Formats: sequence, structure tokens, C-alpha cells
Amino acid sequence: MELIIYSPSDKDFIQEIKFNHEELKAEISKALDKYRGQIYTPEQIKDAKADRAKLNNFLNALKTKRIELKKQCLKPYDEFEAKLNEIIKLIDYQVNEIDSQVKGFEETSKAEKKLILLKHFELLNKFGKIITFDKIFDPHWLNATYPIDKAKLELQNILVKIEDDLNAIESVETDFRPQMRAKYYETLNLSSAIQENLRLKELQEQEEEYISKKMNPAKYEDPEILEIKFKVFCTKAQLAKLKTFLINEKIKYGAV
Repeated sequence: MELIIYSPSDKDFIQEIKFNHEELKAEISKALDKYRGQIYTPEQIKDAKADRAKLNNFLNALKTKRIELKKQCLKPYDEFEAKLNEIIKLIDYQVNEIDSQVKGFEETSKAEKKLILLKHFELLNKFGKIITFDKIFDPHWLNATYPIDKAKLELQNILVKIEDDLNAIESVETDFRPQMRAKYYETLNLSSAIQENLRLKELQEQEEEYISKKMNPAKYEDPEILEIKFKVFCTKAQLAKLKTFLINEKIKYGAV
């Protein structure tokens, strides 16, 4: 099937709309010279309104002509478009009817493929209800171009990685291992579990420091800085030891 245009042919289509463009432009430009730079006084407002009306009338006449010509040019196209749309609707209807069947087959195929992967997951899953199929499911596995064996292998690799990650968590020396596991089950990300452990440790340290300060406030109070001036009579070796002591104790000193 082929759409054949009998009329007009390519050479019969309007190539250009010719009119007295240059002459009209020149004539109008000359006529507008009298208005350019025109300053109206309050007494000339009536004249200004008359000039505006005169120009607007001519402007509207040009716009009206433009619209009329546009309608004339578009009329055969509008009729052609309406007729062609009737045929397009017929084809669209049939395409949609076939498309609904194709999509039905695709959805059935995806459902069957997902069921196969679910059974494969249940066969390999060692974590019970803690790790669900939906948690690790990748929608790309259901694409028609995605081999089922490749999807099975990826699923298996994910479960192996989960087991390795959980073993790594068990090897961490911490009081927050349950919280680490909980974070991992939520995210399936080992780094997130490690960060959770560090976060909880930091909170614990802050809490312990707070309790210690509350029970031993004097220990954390800033000591009073005393200024004492005195002379020392000692040997050079003793003076060196004294300087070392002052430095180690972070005691400021200077000459008197």
C-alpha cells in the first residue's frame, strides 16, 4: 500500500506568494516619514488619535488579508488531513488491538520467568524470611532479551555475597553487631552496616563522656591558670631537665 497524491503535483504546489512587496514597503515607509519623531502637544491630542486610528485601520487591513490568504492556502490541506485521519484511525485501531495481544503475551512470559526465578531463589535461600525475593529482584531479569540462565546466576551471586557480607559483620569486634545486621538487612550494603557501627560507637562514647562529666564535674572543669614568678639556682644539666619537664607538662614559662 502506498499513499499517492494525484493533485497537486510537486510542481503545482504554491512555491511563492508574490505581491507588490518592495513597492508597498517603499510607499508605506515614505508615508510614515511624517509621523517619525512627531511630538504632539496637549492641544494636538485629537490629531494624534486620528493619526493612530488611520494607521491602525491600514494595519488591520493588512492582517486581515494575511489571515484570508492563509486560510485559502490551508483549506486543501485541512481537507486532505481530515480524510487521511480517517484512514489513520482505522490502522491505529488495528495496531492497538494487536498491541494488546502482544503485551498480554509479554506479561504472561514475564510472569512465568519471574516464577522460575522465585523458585530458584527459594531453593538457594538460607536466610528465611529475613531476605525476601523482592528485596534482591531486578526487573531487568524479565526482559525478553535477558537469558534466564544469566538471571539465575546473578541471583545466586547476590545470595553468595549476602552470606559473605554477614560473615564479615560477624567478624567485627563490637557490641553493636545486631544493629549492624539490621542495617544490612535494610540496605544489603556492607558499607552502610559498617557506618552504622561507627555511628553507634560514637554515640556511645558521647554518652559515656556525658555521664562521666555529670558524675565527676571537677575532673572536666578547666583548671585555674596561676602565674608564679621565681628564681632557680641550678646547674646547666638541671636546667635542661627542668625545661624538659615544663615542656612535657605543657607549662608555659619565660624569663623574669
